[in-house]
Order: sequence, then structure tokens, then C-alpha cells
Amino acid sequence: MEEKIAFIFPGQGSQKVGMGKDFYQNFPEIRKYFDIVNEIISLDIKDICFNGPIETLSQTNITQPAILLISYITAQLIMNEGIHPEVVCGHSLGEYSALTIAGAFSFSDAIKIVKKRGQFMWEANQKSSGAMAAIIGLSPEEVERICKKFSGRFYPANFNSPKQVVISGAKNDLEKVTELFYNEGAKKVIPLSVTVASHTPLISDVGKKMKDELGNINIGDLEIPFLSAVNVEYIKKEKVKEILTKQITSPVLWLDCVKKMIKDGVNYFIEVGPKNILSRLIYRINPEVKTLNVEDIKTLERTIEELK
Repeated sequence: MEEKIAFIFPGQGSQKVGMGKDFYQNFPEIRKYFDIVNEIISLDIKDICFNGPIETLSQTNITQPAILLISYITAQLIMNEGIHPEVVCGHSLGEYSALTIAGAFSFSDAIKIVKKRGQFMWEANQKSSGAMAAIIGLSPEEVERICKKFSGRFYPANFNSPKQVVISGAKNDLEKVTELFYNEGAKKVIPLSVTVASHTPLISDVGKKMKDELGNINIGDLEIPFLSAVNVEYIKKEKVKEILTKQITSPVLWLDCVKKMIKDGVNYFIEVGPKNILSRLIYRINPEVKTLNVEDIKTLERTIEELK
């Protein structure tokens, strides 16, 4: 069977201390990208990525440029081996990584815009603390129904797999929401280490600010098809700014994106960046498709061996 490869890019929550270190030490050609990020965010991103602490790395204004950086250099190393995607897709922040690889953004513009995205989310958290939690064991429809009981306070934010939906909302309500979901049959309710009500109307101010920032960025032609998790459609150059503005307050339709890519013939998913969160989700959606993740030399070599 001929391979049809999708590169998939993770979002916030995939950061970990040590990410990118293996590549930095062994591939001198990617070190310049760390220098570019240092200049843009005025911090030593190499030191933070390699040595932490995780609390600093997890600050959203640092996490977002850091994950995009590591995803970008990882993709470059994979493609340098002759392995190229026929489609790219990202989870939340990962859409910026996917679009950069597709050609919509230059690397420096992508870092500048996600730095702003992280800054705006941090500012939103200062005004009103948010919370997110993964609901395990209930269908997307059940989660939507229960969230309606907290209308305007909690929303489905990430439709990740048939039995995992992340909800997002006001931190003050999390305890009551957790209790209700357990009463309704959830197997687990796992609070996430996120302090912003991402992908909800509660942070609509962030969406307005991002619209203004994106207005200052030049969008290049997309050389690789990009599937958006905002509307599960392949997006053309003219719609990129609109979709990234909507992304802030819209749920991540990851489950439907994976189903569509499989329907469109994708039979190899390569998760490009730290951890293997998306690979595990895809396995739960369809265990028959091949999933690989690349985050260090060992996993890079395994992927090359599998596909060449």
C-alpha cells in the first residue's frame, strides 16, 4: 500500500523539560532557529527548553513559541530525510506549526504571532482565571448536553476522541462541574494545568486582539494542504487569518479531523514535536492506522526506518 502521510502538530500541554536538546546537540543546522526565538522573545529559549524549570516552560507566553520552535525543527529534520507530508493538521496552537510548515508563515513571523497569542492569553487569565478538564468515558454528545447546564460558564473545548472531551470555563465553577460530570457517569475528570478558558467565548477579547495582530502578517501560499480543526475543512491562503481568529473561541474538532484525514486516504500519521499525546488519541479513534511520533533522535531514526 502506498503511504499517504499526515504531519500532525501538538498544542499546549505537550511541553516538557529537555525537549529539543537531542536535536540541538546533534544537528548544528537547526541551532539558528533557537537564536531567532531568543531575539524575538528576549529570553534564552534553549536554557528554558533544556533545563526548565517546568513552571517557567509552562507559562503560556513561553510555552507557545517553545512548542512551535521544537515542532518546526523536528519537521525540518524529518523532511531532510525525504519524508514529506501530503497534509498537515494541528491541535490548537499546533495549527500555527502546521501552517508554518505549509508555507503560510515565515518562521520568524510565526514566532512573533504565537508570542502575542501567549501574551494575550496570559493577560486574559489575569482578568479572570480559567480552567480546563478532560472528561473521560462520555460521548461528545453527552458532554455537550451536560455543559449546557452551565450555559455561559463551561463549554466543550476539545473533541479529542470518542470518549475524551476537554471542557473549558471559569475556574470558580470547576468543582461543581466535576461533581456533575461524575454524577452523570464520567469515568474520570482530569483537571489540566491550564489557567485560561481556551476555545470558549469567555476569551473573545483574545480573538479580537489576534485579529488585529494577524492583520499585520503576510500570508504565503500554502504548498501543502492544511486541514483546520476549527471547521474540518481544507483552508486556502485567503481564509487563514479568519480561521485563526475563530480558533480562539471555537472548539478543537480533532476527532472529526482525524476521521476526515483517514477517509481522504491518510494511512500514516507522524506527530511532530514533544510527547505523543496526539498519537495516543488517534489510536483510540482508529487503531488500524499507523501512528509515529518524532521528538528525539531515537524516534526520528525509528520513523526513517519505517518509511524509507
